Amino acid sequence: MSTAEMSMATNTARALIEARLETVERALFGRISRAERLDIVGEVESRIDELLRERCGLGNEPTREDVLAVLAKLDPPEAYLDFGSGEEFRMPRFERPVRYALSEMVPADERLRKHAFVSGACGIVGLLAALAAPLAFFVAVQTDSTLIFFGGVGFCALTSLVTGTAALIFAGLSRLKSPWAITGLVLGVVTEMLVLIGMLTLMFGDY
Repeated sequence: MSTAEMSMATNTARALIEARLETVERALFGRISRAERLDIVGEVESRIDELLRERCGLGNEPTREDVLAVLAKLDPPEAYLDFGSGEEFRMPRFERPVRYALSEMVPADERLRKHAFVSGACGIVGLLAALAAPLAFFVAVQTDSTLIFFGGVGFCALTSLVTGTAALIFAGLSRLKSPWAITGLVLGVVTEMLVLIGMLTLMFGDY
């Protein structure tokens, strides 16, 4: 087979796969969220690729016949319509080995939203604590109180450090998919910078 013929066969095979994926996505459109729809389509595509590797071998390009044979093993796209009708979603038979992964999509999205919210909340708390530290330091100096210095400034600094770090960690866990996560990331960075500046000021300042 010439290079041109191989390229045409590959393009034809890929077009068949894309057509099936688009049909599945259209079947789910308007029935579940876009994120869930894309996740399911991604799982379908991954399974098709896995079956093609098993059939053709690693490194071999599938032909049109290979793709048609694999697609024939799958349930038709209409099998997904049960999900939108309010009935229990009937997983196509090729999805049964990964049923757990698909069934956990909604909880996974919920966890991402929770992580994003925690990130934003920690960022806000950390920034407020970082801004309160100079005020506590000023009061401690004016009153010459070691209790206020170690209690107030120390508490604010520790709170800023912990919550700022938590904001960055949870922002990463949430994959920055919401404004809360972005807020947490930005405020976490600002908080950590303020903590660092405060520590350097205490270490090298002349008081």
